[in-house]
Amino acid sequence: MPINISVPFEQLADDIEQEVDRKYRAFWFTLYNNVNLLSPVRSGRYRSSHVMSMGEPSLSEHGTGFVSPPSGLPTMSIANNLPYSERIENGWSGQAPSGVYQNALNSALASFS
Repeated sequence: MPINISVPFEQLADDIEQEVDRKYRAFWFTLYNNVNLLSPVRSGRYRSSHVMSMGEPSLSEHGTGFVSPPSGLPTMSIANNLPYSERIENGWSGQAPSGVYQNALNSALASFS
């Protein structure tokens, strides 16, 4: 005899959407924390200049972000507007010889896979 289970589809869809949104935001906060942890610190100016924005990307010059997030999720970006931030990302700093943003992204992706 078959078992009939009734699940309201709208409620299930809402639950899935909320879970995806929660994971997406958790990923971005993990990425932001990783960027701060991997930032070289001489005066602290570079570390304190990272900006996370939601919706429209910030007007900062350099950084990382998703151009096309999953449907319905806001575009988020992390950037730094200091003139030497691009040089740090390209290995100029002895404290971060392989950059900051790409390493932070790789670490965040690894923790969510």
